[in-house]
Formats: sequence, structure tokens, C-alpha cells
Amino acid sequence: MSRTSEMGPAEAFVAGLFASEDAHLLRLRATMEAEGLPAIQLPATTARALQLLLSLAGCRRVLEIGTLAGYSALWIARALPDGGQVVSIDRDPSRTGLARRLTASTEVSDRLEFRTGEAMDILEAEREKGAHWDAVFLDADKEDLPRYVAIARDLLLAGGLLLVDNALWKGQVADPGVEDQATEAIREMLRQVASDSGFDATILTVGDGLLVARRR
Repeated sequence: MSRTSEMGPAEAFVAGLFASEDAHLLRLRATMEAEGLPAIQLPATTARALQLLLSLAGCRRVLEIGTLAGYSALWIARALPDGGQVVSIDRDPSRTGLARRLTASTEVSDRLEFRTGEAMDILEAEREKGAHWDAVFLDADKEDLPRYVAIARDLLLAGGLLLVDNALWKGQVADPGVEDQATEAIREMLRQVASDSGFDATILTVGDGLLVARRR
């Protein structure tokens, strides 16, 4: 079952019904804690929402920015059909290495690829070679979100999904008194998507907020 100690009662109820974690996911969590990684992985409820959206949209190729230890990548891979692929990017080789090791024994290991490098460089390279993706999921440093989104827009196929975690940033995006760099970057990214006629978008109030935008 999902770990529910840090959830409110409503979210714990939803997690228990719809977002239970199997042995692989529980092992990932336990290893992240043992390795001293920050507890910033997706809540299981958000991961399940992400998984369902990708499945409903028929996504086959997904690009993820922010690997940590492969927790969200595993949820994503399980939403994809046979032959599908999720490429997860992180600048820290210890994290991509850990993710490879922790997901190698899963039933979807053939759908997972972990790349080490600067996300902006890899995104730019994908755009330059004319690559296209069914979905891009952003869950990395917040300060670069507007730049990530600008490139992701060009990478998405028509009907493709742009998905961004922490869209509500614990409510701070709605508090005019909060003006730190990360919060301001998230606000700028949200305005960027909201004003872009190339997207249909909203924020799902699951976890810390999940921006969902469909490329027209």
C-alpha cells in the first residue's frame, strides 16, 4: 500500500483506493530514504493521475526532466504500451545510475532510458534534430521552467501533453507576498502557458498541483 503518513486524510483515502504502491515502488522509496535523497518524489496520487492522463492520451514516447531515483519514470513507463519509451534526464550521474539499478528488475525496464546531462542542452539537441514527443513531464529545478516550457512546446506533437508538477508550490504562487526566484519562475511559466493559444490547459489540484496542457 502507499505510504500515507505525510498525506491528509482525503489524499490518503484516494491513495489507498487508486494509487497503491507495489514492491518495486516501495523499494524505490525505501532506497531513496536510505541514500539520503530529498523526499521530493511525486506523491502516489499525483503519479497515478499522471499515469492515467498519459494512458488516455495514447502516449508512446515521454520525455521526463528530473529523475531523482526513477520513481515517477516507473509510473510513467507502466502507462505506456508495448514498445513505448520514457527518457528521463538528470544532471546527477549518481541519480541516473541509481534509477537504472532500481528499475532494472521491473517488468517495464525495456521502456526506460536514463540520460545524464544538463536538461537544457538535451532539450535543445532534441529540438535541433526535429524530434517529437507525445508528452513532456517537468519535475526539476523551478527557476528554469519558463525556458523548459518554451522548448517543450516545439517538441510536442499535436495533441501531446505538457505536464508540470508543483504548479501550486504549496499555495505560494497565489500569495502575492511570496517573491522568491522559484515562485516567480513558476508564476511566469503558468502565465506563459495560460496565454499561449497553442495550448489548452488547467491545473489539477492533486498533490502540489499538476499543470496539464494539451498541444493544439
